[in-house]
Amino acid sequence: MSSFTVPPPSPPPSTTTTTTTSSLPSSSDMEVECTHTLIAKWSKQRLSFDMTETMTIYNLKTLLTGRTSILQKRQKLIGLTPLTGKLTDATKISDLKVKSKKSKANETSSPNSGKVIIEFILMGTPEAEIFVDPENAEDLPDVVDDFGFDFNAGGDEWVRQINNSSNLQKYIKSTEIFMIEPLRDKPLLVLDLDHTLLDFSRRTIEQGGEAGSLKRPYMDFFLSTLYPHYNFIIWSQTSWRWLEIKLTELGMLTSPNYKINFVLDKTSMFKVESVKKGGEVFEHSVKPLQLIWEKIGSNKFGSHNTGEM
Repeated sequence: MSSFTVPPPSPPPSTTTTTTTSSLPSSSDMEVECTHTLIAKWSKQRLSFDMTETMTIYNLKTLLTGRTSILQKRQKLIGLTPLTGKLTDATKISDLKVKSKKSKANETSSPNSGKVIIEFILMGTPEAEIFVDPENAEDLPDVVDDFGFDFNAGGDEWVRQINNSSNLQKYIKSTEIFMIEPLRDKPLLVLDLDHTLLDFSRRTIEQGGEAGSLKRPYMDFFLSTLYPHYNFIIWSQTSWRWLEIKLTELGMLTSPNYKINFVLDKTSMFKVESVKKGGEVFEHSVKPLQLIWEKIGSNKFGSHNTGEM
C-alpha cells in the first residue's frame, strides 16, 4: 500500500482591510498615519483636518461637505497647488506644494506639531442657502445693476443723496487709509475684485485649482498697461481678512509691473436707498468716492480725475 503525507493546513485568510481611493481610512489608521493638517478658511471659520499622505482631494472634499454642507460640485479650493500638473480629485495630499511646516520641536505644545500644515481658502454656499439654481443661470447676479435707478451715477440726485447722508461723514471719520505705495501725480482708478478683475462665474468656480484661475484673461497685462497712467486703489465688498488673502494669493501685492497704492474693504461702505424708475425703493451698498478724496487730504483729486470700475 502506498503512503502519502497530509499537507499542513492552509493559514487563515488575511484580516487586512483594503481601503479604496474613494473611502476614508479608519479612525485607528488616521491616528497612526496622519502626516498632514489641512486648514480651510471659510467665512469666519478655520476648519482643520488631519489627513494621511495617501488621502486625496476627493477625501478632503468629502470631509468639507460633512463640516459645511457645501456639495463637492460647489466647492472652490483656492491655494492648493499640486507639485505637477493640475489639481484633480485624484491628487494625493502628499503631492501638494507646502508653504509652511510646523517644527517637531513643538510637539508637546500643539497636537498638530510635526505635521505638514497646508492652509487654503474654501469658497462655496451650503445647499440649504442656495436660492437660485446655477443650472439656470450662468452668472449669478451678485453685481448690482444700477441702470434702472432713477438717477445717473455722479448726477445731481446722486450727489445730493450722498452729501445729505449722515453716514458719509461717519464713515469718513472711521475710515483709516494705510498707504502701500505713495500716490503719484496721476489720476485715481478705483478697482473692484469680485466679478470685475476676478471671474466668479459658475464655470470658473467648478474648475477648481489655483487662485490664478480666477483672474480675468489678460488681467495682469491690463493692469500693467494702465499703471503708468493711473494710481490703483482696490475697494472690495468683502472683509479685509479675505481681501488680503485674495490679493496675496493672486500676487497683486508683489507684481513687478504695477503697484497697488492702498486698499479699502466693506467696512468703508454703507447702504443707501435709491428709487428705480418704476418707483420701487431699492437699498444697496455704495462706495462713495468722496470718502477717498477727503481721506487723502489733497485737492488734487476729485470727480474730474477719478475713475471707477
